[in-house]
Amino acid sequence: MAKKQHGDFIAESLVLRFLTAPLKWFKIILLVTAIVFGSSIIMQNWFHRPDLLEQELSATSQLGQQTVWQQLHPASPKKPETENRLSENALNLTVTRYVYTALSTVFYEWIPVNYLLATSPGDIGYNIKEQFLESNRYYLERFDQTLRIISLRLGNAAFIGLFALYLCIPVVTDGLVQRRIRQENASRESAGIYHRAKYWRTGIVSCSLLGYLACPWPMSPLWLFIPVGAVSTMVYLQAKYLKKYL
Repeated sequence: MAKKQHGDFIAESLVLRFLTAPLKWFKIILLVTAIVFGSSIIMQNWFHRPDLLEQELSATSQLGQQTVWQQLHPASPKKPETENRLSENALNLTVTRYVYTALSTVFYEWIPVNYLLATSPGDIGYNIKEQFLESNRYYLERFDQTLRIISLRLGNAAFIGLFALYLCIPVVTDGLVQRRIRQENASRESAGIYHRAKYWRTGIVSCSLLGYLACPWPMSPLWLFIPVGAVSTMVYLQAKYLKKYL
C-alpha cells in the first residue's frame, strides 16, 4: 500500500511535473518536426516536379509586394533596384535563407557530402564518391531542390504566422470582453468549448503546416490565410470561454 502511495506521489508531484515538462515538450516538438519534415521530403521526392521550385518562387515574389499605398497612388512607382532590394530583405526570404543554411549544414556538412564530392583520386572517401555519389548525383540534386522548396515554404509560413500573431491581438481582446460580459451576466460556463477549441487550434496549425510543406504541387502561400482565420476563431472561443471566475 505504501509503494502505491509513493508511486501516486511521484506521478502527482507538481515539482517533478514542472521539472520534467521541458523534456516532455522537447520530445513532442522533436517528434512533430520529424513527422512534418520527413513527410515533406518523402512526398516531394516521390511526386517530383522539376519546375516546382520556379513556380513557388514566382508565387512567393508576389507575396507582400502590392501594398495598399501602391494601389491608391499608382503614379509613384518604386524604382526597380529599390523593389529588388526590398524583396531580398523581405521577412519570408530572410527566413528562407536561414532555414536553407541550417538544413544544408546538417545534410551536407555534418554528413560529409560536400567533402566527399570534392575528393580527388587518392583522398579518403574517393571510392564512396565514385561508387555512390557520382552515380546518384541526379537524386542528390532532387533532394537539394526539395530542401530549397521546404525552406521557401517555411519562410512563407513564418511571414503568414507573423500576420496571425497580429490578428490574435484584437481577437483575444474581443474574446476577453465577451468573457467579462459573461461574468457580469452570470452566464453559463463551458469548459468543453474551451478545451475543444484548444485541441482544434493545435490540430489546425499542425495539419495545415504538414499539408503545405508536403504538398508536391505548386501552392500559393495565400492559401495559408484560411487556416489563419480558423485558428483565430479557435483563439476567440478560448478567450471567450476562459474560466469565468479565474
